[in-house]
Amino acid sequence: MPNGRAHLGHIAGPLLKMDVLRRHILRGGGRATMISVSDAHESHVPVRAHQEGVSPAKVADRNHDLIVQDLAALGIAYDDLINPLDARWADRYTEINRAFLAEIESSGSAVVRAEPTR
Repeated sequence: MPNGRAHLGHIAGPLLKMDVLRRHILRGGGRATMISVSDAHESHVPVRAHQEGVSPAKVADRNHDLIVQDLAALGIAYDDLINPLDARWADRYTEINRAFLAEIESSGSAVVRAEPTR
């Protein structure tokens, strides 16, 4: 759920599929918890922020809020839709990502190297 309002590609892709699956499980008497995270680090976020003269965090927060509104309007309910910039999640989100990167580096699946900047 990266870039602003939920458009047809988002809805027809991951959003509606997960909602249908969740409803199916619940209708059958099962338990289902639907959790997702908005992507505050998409490449378009700093570009939009620069165009608007605001911080990337402001753009990402606004996009998250708009997506929450769009999902509610469509009747798609998440148990939690996490904004990774929110104070409740920021440290944990960073910790999880650093641990993941350390794991793939230590396994040899990725190599960390310095690249010159232009």
